Amino acid sequence: TIGEVVQGVLTWRNSAMTAYTNINIKRGNVTIYTAQEPRNWEAFKAAATICDEIVTDPKGKLEKRYTINGCIDLNERPASTIDDMLAAMAGELTWFGGLIGVQAGAYYGPATVTINSGDIISNIDITPESSSRERLNTVQGTFIDPEQMWVETDYPAVQVAEWLEEDGQEQSQDLKLRFVSSYYQAQRLANVLLRRNRLGQTLSFTMNLKGYAVMPGSYVRLKVPEIEMDREFRVVEWEHDPIGGTVKLTVRE
Repeated sequence: TIGEVVQGVLTWRNSAMTAYTNINIKRGNVTIYTAQEPRNWEAFKAAATICDEIVTDPKGKLEKRYTINGCIDLNERPASTIDDMLAAMAGELTWFGGLIGVQAGAYYGPATVTINSGDIISNIDITPESSSRERLNTVQGTFIDPEQMWVETDYPAVQVAEWLEEDGQEQSQDLKLRFVSSYYQAQRLANVLLRRNRLGQTLSFTMNLKGYAVMPGSYVRLKVPEIEMDREFRVVEWEHDPIGGTVKLTVRE
């Protein structure tokens, strides 16, 4: 079973099916064992495969890349619960073709679609890297430590010395992981957050019909010699205009 309900509390015990756990909670109310919204099952399968990958911690212990461990009160706001579960896999929900999906925190490349200048029918809006005040060089937070009687405990902070020196001071963010019971998983998630924060440019533009071949979360290669651009980007937003027959994309390095 995914979970067990005891006195109004739903508990997960080492759920390796991390991606599928999110199927059973929808925004607005709690549905424990039914999936009422149309699902992108291929997206869930791909995320589940990533979650089940075996990694080795610094002590030589094997563990799955992402698992969910913990409990929720059935009176909690489902939206908040979903966000906390997604944090345990550095994941995000996706919507495409009327289907809800999920992606785990991993590289989904290489790019299978190349976008050339001729495919873009608008100006390209470019948002540069985060300002120096918004950049992080340290992530710290808490997880649920089984060696400390399952209480909320600090995990070792993740810090990049090179970025600390570049920024001239510690710039940190807290990341609370209520569904994580491995310090190593917590540190890996902190590392993902840290590096996502230091990502490069974000671009937005409108495409012709070729944009229908692109899915949210996928990787595309952008080849625009006019701005000396030839590299991979991840699609973070996909918006279809049925009247104009165009697709607006937002992509991020």
